Amino acid sequence: MARGRVVSPGAAQHDDRSSALADRPLAGRWKSAGRPARGRIQPMIRGASRRVRFCGFALCALVFGGCTSVVPAGTAATITLPGAPTAIAVDSETRTAWIGFDRSVSVVDTADRSVLASIALDGVPIAIAIGLGRVFITYADSDNIAVLDLHDRSVRATVAVGRDPGGLAVDPVTSTVWVVNTMADTVSVIDVDSASVVATILVGTRPRGIGIDTRARVAYVANYGGSLSVVNADTRAVTSTIPVDESPMDLVVSTEGHAACYSTYSDLPPNDNTKVHCVDSTSNARIAGIDVGHVVGALAFDGTGRTVYVADRGGGNRVSVVDLSTGTVTKRLDVGAKPIAIAVDSASGATYVVKNGTDMVSVLDPQ
Repeated sequence: MARGRVVSPGAAQHDDRSSALADRPLAGRWKSAGRPARGRIQPMIRGASRRVRFCGFALCALVFGGCTSVVPAGTAATITLPGAPTAIAVDSETRTAWIGFDRSVSVVDTADRSVLASIALDGVPIAIAIGLGRVFITYADSDNIAVLDLHDRSVRATVAVGRDPGGLAVDPVTSTVWVVNTMADTVSVIDVDSASVVATILVGTRPRGIGIDTRARVAYVANYGGSLSVVNADTRAVTSTIPVDESPMDLVVSTEGHAACYSTYSDLPPNDNTKVHCVDSTSNARIAGIDVGHVVGALAFDGTGRTVYVADRGGGNRVSVVDLSTGTVTKRLDVGAKPIAIAVDSASGATYVVKNGTDMVSVLDPQ
């Protein structure tokens, strides 16, 4: 297992998960909103989230407690690839970044940013996950996932899953990798040692993202059809379904911070496209949405599990840095082009940003 990125849990916690949502304070870590009408989450500061004004190039919102300017990101390096990158994952133990582009994946040394190897794949990478000494990749126009060796970089297996696989999550406790099958409305659970599917879980409509809190022993699945599926990571049974007014898309889970955060999309106003939504993974309590002032895209936690990086999916060149403990945007970074994927090196704190329409990945200084 890659140290510093996935933390091995101790004894399982909170095995008894209620199918009802718990709307109560979260032990002082975050403020939980009461249940409003139509299931919509109230802002942390009521009546303030939509009072927004612009001052020059700075976005001022009362919900942020002031003006947070968009500032140039401190770029430590730029990695140039022979094609447009589409997905990324970083492993702090081997000090490598795995970047998907075209029909291949490049392995980059995170110390000197040199390309160590490129491995051919059967399609354009969609998602990459690292753990248990393996690299797992889903790719376009295929119902398979590729399993690569993290150290010798060889292709160990190709595993057939469901229709249109997408997001991935590694569970080091059970030595499995979980993959959503978007057009099958299922999640495939793959045993890493045998490279075989050991369970298929029926979830909501069109699952997109997935993450596992390996300590709390719970998996969350973002279903584009309008819900989150909550799955017991040991029994693999769906324990509850959380309705969402809009369509969940990207989802990340922090074991350290016990949080599952996700983005939503709706083309009908009013909508919550500019909010990061979170769930406390120890209680299933939904946390009031945090308005970042732009359309929320790709998400990534830092090593502490208390800071989340948020890409601007609305066409801007920004990455916002959100402190979950205070519910505030602490920085907005101009990365020079539209960010479509983010990964954080939990050891160094550097942030890797895949930029749309370019052949580059920016490596940002620790924030």
